[in-house]
Amino acid sequence: MAHVTDTRVFDEHAAAWRAWQRTPWGRLRYRLVAQLLDRHVAALPAGTVVLDVGGADGADSRRFAERGLAVTVVDPSAVMLDTASQQDGVRTAVLTLA
Repeated sequence: MAHVTDTRVFDEHAAAWRAWQRTPWGRLRYRLVAQLLDRHVAALPAGTVVLDVGGADGADSRRFAERGLAVTVVDPSAVMLDTASQQDGVRTAVLTLA
């Protein structure tokens, strides 16, 4: 299996990912994930550190931050992280593939 080492490929697909998020399947995915996340983070105390690896635009991380958790999104796409960094309470870090 070939490994992707050029992070530009993730940036180039950012628009397609955002478009998919708005489709019925994308909206369903986020609804289901939200229910799962809510169930698993309910007992976590405020300030608990959450590392969202591959968190893209921070759509899932926003739910953690809204509950007072300390969230950092790590993703290879600078384009996606730019969007994630605009979520209140979400920190970002670029993942470099080598």
